[in-house]
Amino acid sequence: MAMPRRAYVIHIPGDTRRERNVEVLVDLLGAAGVATVEVFDGIRPADAGQMESVGEWGCYLSHVACLRLASDGAAGSSTLILEDDAVLDAGPDELRSVLERSATLPWDFLHVGYLDNGFFRAWDRSVGRDRFVEIKGALLGLQCYGVRADGLAARCDFLEALPERSPLDGGAAGIDGAYCELAWRGPATVRRAPARSLFRQIAGVKSNLRPSPLPQRAKEIVRSAVVDNKTIRRLAGR
Repeated sequence: MAMPRRAYVIHIPGDTRRERNVEVLVDLLGAAGVATVEVFDGIRPADAGQMESVGEWGCYLSHVACLRLASDGAAGSSTLILEDDAVLDAGPDELRSVLERSATLPWDFLHVGYLDNGFFRAWDRSVGRDRFVEIKGALLGLQCYGVRADGLAARCDFLEALPERSPLDGGAAGIDGAYCELAWRGPATVRRAPARSLFRQIAGVKSNLRPSPLPQRAKEIVRSAVVDNKTIRRLAGR
């Protein structure tokens, strides 16, 4: 299997930090060997559907739409999907190395950017930062992940129908929960991730579909470093 050569960055214009970060992501992905990077216009639903908010529903629809695009790829091909607030902590060379090494492994979803890796026992040297772990449960955060075209169309069908189900039957879950539900109902679906995320999330930015209260945004800023213009230029090698 070849490493991903195409990527979609889900983006809704309106936040200057996200817009600058998208420009950086396009450059960094190109430097990592991703030949084609497209900015996907995030879906803005009129209501929340069965989800908790318009933002959660829009996020769900946008990810599944990108999966559907990726499913049109040739057999054996793979695609990266990113959110516009994903910040590459690793350099493009490390990202390329991870993608190239993962190409020899069986996976349907490869999560290289996520928010929580506590259950990976990242502190345990027997796991190690350079090892790929198979995910059997929930994974928080979809900053960047790869998908393979093989079998993806059927998985898209499942994800498109899932929100119509009762919450007692797995419906009304956000996209993170939906991927977990997909793997649980279809054990043949293989999800992997490196034991350390290569990406993090821009701290404190607001959602254009689901405004965050100011105290919550302030708390997020305190909890993690703010990505300012200088940091973004450094990550991009500018």
